[in-house]
Amino acid sequence: MLWAELQKLRRSSLWLIAFFLPVLAVATGSINYAANRHTLTAGWSSATSQMMLFYGLLFFSVGVALIVATSWRSEHKGTNFYLLQTTSRSALHLFLAKLVAAWFPVVFMQLVFAVGGCLAGWLFLGLTGWPPTGYFTTLLLAGVAALPLIALQSLLSMWSKSFTTPVVLCLVLSLFSWIGLQGGALATLTSIVPQALITRTFSFGSSIVAESVRPSLSQLTTQGGLNLLLTAAFIWCSVWVMRVVKTR
Repeated sequence: MLWAELQKLRRSSLWLIAFFLPVLAVATGSINYAANRHTLTAGWSSATSQMMLFYGLLFFSVGVALIVATSWRSEHKGTNFYLLQTTSRSALHLFLAKLVAAWFPVVFMQLVFAVGGCLAGWLFLGLTGWPPTGYFTTLLLAGVAALPLIALQSLLSMWSKSFTTPVVLCLVLSLFSWIGLQGGALATLTSIVPQALITRTFSFGSSIVAESVRPSLSQLTTQGGLNLLLTAAFIWCSVWVMRVVKTR
């Protein structure tokens, strides 16, 4: 089942999405850094913080939503979904296969962002040396934080025949998550909404880079445990919805 999902993604156009969205994030962050260079004076730390700010706020989550929506597109053609519901194959295996398959393009996004950030600094911003290690550490942490986001978007894309609806919902949740990170009534969302976890991970990463602080082992353990718990919860909900609730 995993091989079939990988084959579907291999032939799709999502790799263009996985390439251009991190490039746009790098470009936006670089332009913002260049325009405010008189106040952003920390070199690589300032530049990569700006790149991660825009990437985590919008581009990363929307990219994941587009990738997952693409992975479900064929299931909503014709009677494919009816056949999927009546197959003898486990729904759990299906969602796990889609989770793993979608994660590969997400890793590709991270690689493009990492390389793109380095190239932008060297070629366009006139920076020398290498970005701080916190830049690469944050990308690794965000790769793990992407798992519950993939699981949630898979649930939404399974439920909706529309390709755009899950993506729009992801965008809305990303904006509300950013508001929640500023405090106030929406602050509790930052602990349970995957888009908020992504934004918080990149915001935390910007602090790591800009302020040269290191995350503690307890922080990493708590964050990793929460990511896995939410991923399992969304997968369980997806299986239940597909087998019990979803009808056509």
